[in-house]
Amino acid sequence: MTLVNHNRARAHVGVAPIEWNATIAAYARDYANKRAADCDLIHSGGPYGENLAMGPRGGPFVVEDAVTMWALERHNLARAAVGVAPLKWSDRIAAYARRWADKRTADCRPLHSTGGYYGENLALGPWGGPFLVADAVNMWVGEKKYYDHETNSCHAPPGESCGHYMAVVCRRSTHVGCAKRICDDGGIFIICDYGPPGRLGEPPY
Repeated sequence: MTLVNHNRARAHVGVAPIEWNATIAAYARDYANKRAADCDLIHSGGPYGENLAMGPRGGPFVVEDAVTMWALERHNLARAAVGVAPLKWSDRIAAYARRWADKRTADCRPLHSTGGYYGENLALGPWGGPFLVADAVNMWVGEKKYYDHETNSCHAPPGESCGHYMAVVCRRSTHVGCAKRICDDGGIFIICDYGPPGRLGEPPY
């Protein structure tokens, strides 16, 4: 299932599938064995691209769990900075996000979904350039500098806002699901939905 889920994610953004390589797998196993004593998240510094993750002690943890964890990390760092509990991943919300992203691939317009069930953030990436969900979250969190929590007011310049940041750190939201698509014209469409949504006019935390 590890390879299947990697390639499902790659297919969603129009990237060719990868193949299993026994040499690379052996390298990964050897390095994982070296880290067994301390369980530190230290990269090997070897010749391959590399992702690391550490699961809960005593509990089941598979590669698919790591992929979800990386998507959550950027959100929860921002929430922790203001004392808000971490989000959990929701497959149901992610499926909703994927369905809307699929509808936007033809025009790549930053239009919100019409269901109204969730809080929602959208981002468009550069045409022809790399743009990850983490990049989108960093962009949304960058709005923090415009938000005044004491007065629950936004002091963003024209063309900017605080709403994306407020959705990321909303205390009422407990779950998130995201999707990314490459549009027909080469643009990148990213969507994250949050449930339950925040209330209009209410401070996020």
